[in-house]
Amino acid sequence: MKSLSVNLLVVGIGSVVVTTFSLLFYFDLTKKVDAGEAQEVGTITFKREVAQRKYNSQVVWEDIEQNAPVYNYDSIRTASLSEAVIHLKDGTEIGVTENSMIMLILAREQIDIQFSRGSVMTKRVNVDSRDVKKLNIRSGNTTVSIEKSDVKFTSDRGKDNLTVNMGNAKVSTARGEKIVKSDQKVIVSGDSQEMKVYTLTLKLNSPYPNSYISASSASRGIIFSWQPIEGKHRAFLEISRDTAFSDRVIRRAVTKNFSTVRMKSGIYYWRLRAKNRVTGKTEMSDVRRLSIIRDEAPRLIEPRDGATFVYRKSPPLIHFKWSKSEIAKTYRLIISRNPSMKEVLKTLEVPGSSVAINSLSRGIYYWRVDRIANLSGITQENASRAHKLTIDERELLQAPELRYPPDNEKISSLMLKKKSITFTWKKGPGIPESRLLIASDRDFDSIAYGGSSKTNFLKIQKELPEGRYYWRVTGFIDGKEATEPSITGTFTVTGKDTLQLVSPANGAILSPEGEERSIPVRFSWQKSFFKGNYRLQIARDDSFSDIFRTETAPTYFKNVDSISPGEFFWRVSFLDEDGSVLFSSKPYSFSVRENLMAPVIIFPRNGEVVDMDDRDDLSLRWKRMEEVNFYRVSLYQVKGSTLHLIAAERTEDTSYRIDDLRKLDVGRFRWILQAFDTYSDSNKKLRKSPEARVSFVIKLGRTPVKPKLELPKTLYIE
Repeated sequence: MKSLSVNLLVVGIGSVVVTTFSLLFYFDLTKKVDAGEAQEVGTITFKREVAQRKYNSQVVWEDIEQNAPVYNYDSIRTASLSEAVIHLKDGTEIGVTENSMIMLILAREQIDIQFSRGSVMTKRVNVDSRDVKKLNIRSGNTTVSIEKSDVKFTSDRGKDNLTVNMGNAKVSTARGEKIVKSDQKVIVSGDSQEMKVYTLTLKLNSPYPNSYISASSASRGIIFSWQPIEGKHRAFLEISRDTAFSDRVIRRAVTKNFSTVRMKSGIYYWRLRAKNRVTGKTEMSDVRRLSIIRDEAPRLIEPRDGATFVYRKSPPLIHFKWSKSEIAKTYRLIISRNPSMKEVLKTLEVPGSSVAINSLSRGIYYWRVDRIANLSGITQENASRAHKLTIDERELLQAPELRYPPDNEKISSLMLKKKSITFTWKKGPGIPESRLLIASDRDFDSIAYGGSSKTNFLKIQKELPEGRYYWRVTGFIDGKEATEPSITGTFTVTGKDTLQLVSPANGAILSPEGEERSIPVRFSWQKSFFKGNYRLQIARDDSFSDIFRTETAPTYFKNVDSISPGEFFWRVSFLDEDGSVLFSSKPYSFSVRENLMAPVIIFPRNGEVVDMDDRDDLSLRWKRMEEVNFYRVSLYQVKGSTLHLIAAERTEDTSYRIDDLRKLDVGRFRWILQAFDTYSDSNKKLRKSPEARVSFVIKLGRTPVKPKLELPKTLYIE
């Protein structure tokens, strides 16, 4: 027994030690890093997706939120499809694009951006002219110095690329210095540090580089413009989702110096391409980045429009709440005496999306919220519509607010009989009792049910005939009415189906990923207030005589593995405790399509040698495929173990012609072809084939034959 007690004691002490150190380790991982006494130099005014910061004295990266402060010697990095905009205190705007990393160093006489990778854009048009510090972008042995300029700096494959959009920039390397002016760009070779300055002949006007444009709806028309092109040219406007223009959104021939394109929210890159009709020379403009942001006016949530608050002695505490905006720096809550918001009584700057006020006395008020942004190109303020608010002082307290069931809810008569429905409401403090009434008429003359509750809910299990019903709640103190009745809610008792299917949608088309022959499917239906088991049935016919799969689930979804190609129907039933069906949904249909096969290459095939000596172009060709909407073709030159992108195109044809022979050289090449199937009513991808990868060689002229000398067997010397 003594040995057993000792063993239990050791186990107990060990458990306490393990638990303690596990908690300490968890808190160490999840705690926020403190900036200490670091100098605050700016603010994150916009962030999309993943942006992280590392303090100079730390090794841990942490996620940063919008409006977060930026400190001296902070490192900022972004992930794919992410970005961050930093506003320094002197007015400098720094845009850190996707997959980029920088460090900010603020000295007395200058600002340094230690550039590690990716792309960074700086705008200094709003810097105070009286105290302009020089800004340096340092990347390896390359230093870019600007004052009141607007530049874009990119480092890619060992080369530094700088484009000046406004003002001047000085570029310094081990080979010397050069001044780069507006509408010029410079490329610095990573090995030799050689600098080459190019003047852009195709000059873009708008949108401005790294522009942010707000869209109040799902899409917005964007006007792209450029300076008139001199000479006879055939020009194209190209818009893509990546800088290599492999994921092209549009390629449009243009004859004027502007074009309007309707675009959804997202990050885009655009450029102008022009081919001289006389010389055949192709010229390219600079590539500009454009970010379209969905920006709706704030939506007021609480108090609801027309709400009334009642108090006896002290004014009530009112919680104001509104929807968040991803680009808001702050919000401004405005309270007025009139709906035109001209007679302003109170204005509050709020960093978040809610605030509580208890200083409003009896009266009628109107309130709205303005979104305030700090992002160039975005309207600085975006105002919500005004809501009405009434505050009254009287003996009766505020009436309860109905919560569940929501207005016009449909409730199964079978559920009311066999289960129970929980009616809930919100009541003010100091109300010990609430009474609920259900009637078949709005005047509550025909009462179908009445009950009391000491809480804010009441479970009702009662058989009610099918039809429309009305309900309300009144607060009581000591058996006397302490509040007016709540607003009247409505619901309908029905014997029909009450279960609503969600996903897959009716008529949905699904397809496996990659080389899989079947697909896992998540079936979901509208979340019900009732707890119990659901039965999912999947059939091959709409009469459900040929059942493919039957599953049960205790919640509102079920994952089903390995559904092979074919046409299917599905439905869901809610089961009683004995397994009988209380009610069922209507059936939905869906189909699973087979995978697309890899495209069949015609020319050039794998291992083929293409002689370009007597060719004016290179035409990549393949066989047409059924049920394919478009193909994506990419051509690469193979240099050692590296692939260099030469051209990329999305096309509905079965060939892709490359007539700019300057892109082609003698050597090894690889081209990749992939087929896509899209939904009939949109460009959303439904299926994609495996990639067909082909390697071939380009040469010029026939291989010279070594000369063969034929000599006589006997030579005579004269």
